[in-house]
Amino acid sequence: MNRYALSIATLVVSLSLAGCSWQKTNSLEDTIDSIQNNEMTLNCSDAINKGKNNVDGIGYLCDVRIDSNTVLKDEQGATLQLKDFSNGNEVRVRPVKPINLKKNRAFTAKEVVLLSREAVSSVDEIISALEKQGLTVTKREGETLELIRGIKPQVYAVNGEELVIYQFASEEEQQKGWAEFQMEDGMRYKNYNMDSFLLLFMYGKDLNTKIPAKIQDAVKELLEY
Repeated sequence: MNRYALSIATLVVSLSLAGCSWQKTNSLEDTIDSIQNNEMTLNCSDAINKGKNNVDGIGYLCDVRIDSNTVLKDEQGATLQLKDFSNGNEVRVRPVKPINLKKNRAFTAKEVVLLSREAVSSVDEIISALEKQGLTVTKREGETLELIRGIKPQVYAVNGEELVIYQFASEEEQQKGWAEFQMEDGMRYKNYNMDSFLLLFMYGKDLNTKIPAKIQDAVKELLEY
């Protein structure tokens, strides 16, 4: 084999190895979809779509097996049991060995870490996150809106459109409030449920406004672990 052919062969092998390495996952973070027996079903869409230019709308689930060698713990290193994990928890999972999730979405975990974050506790945090997205937020006074479970909302103008914020005593109360909420016929809105807060963005004449997407980005940032 001449030197030119050898160089081409070496390049092809190197690219193939690099591709294989890029495709394998050493660790992933996402939410628990369900827990049954000694297995967690994990939402692994972000890990599978990582590096894609055009992300499809398909949601991907991974089956994570828990055996006697799997280490279960919290971020501080305290030992946990499987019963300490719940649906919706954010976790960091390390497979026993690197795995190509595009080809195999069932694997045994070497380690599962329960992640935690501080809950959003004030409207000021929300306003600050919205302003970081380039939105102009001003408070509206004297607005009379529907009470939900006895809670009076705060009303803001966001780039001229209306954003209503309800702050409940707890996330459980927020979920109950959202379940009881009824909007007047003909009203168009987008809801954002976050810890003890319920946010309602009221659409004006422009239904194609980009404001809801920016609010979603702000909420996503606040909910990051």
